[in-house]
Amino acid sequence: RVARPWKSIWLPAISPAGDQVYYVKATADGRRQIIRHSLSDGKTDTAVTVAGGSAVRPQVSPDGRWLAFLSTAAGQPEIHVRSTDLTRSEAPASAIATASSTQSA
Repeated sequence: RVARPWKSIWLPAISPAGDQVYYVKATADGRRQIIRHSLSDGKTDTAVTVAGGSAVRPQVSPDGRWLAFLSTAAGQPEIHVRSTDLTRSEAPASAIATASSTQSA
């Protein structure tokens, strides 16, 4: 039997610089998680989403600094955002928008 690891990988999104690919992979417990794969070394895989629930539909911002995705961590699907360098943790987009408007006021 031939191993086909790509069968468990969905919905890839490539960074604007072309050095990273983000994709959805099933976990052992059946959830979906977003993984970042480095195309520069071809070896490094990093889990981007680790909160409960599933995460799907990764999209990289045009400047390559942000990753948006759908997450069911809170029970219902909602858009989450996280920095692509992984220095800022995952947060619902609504919380980020609220924090930004309070800081600018």
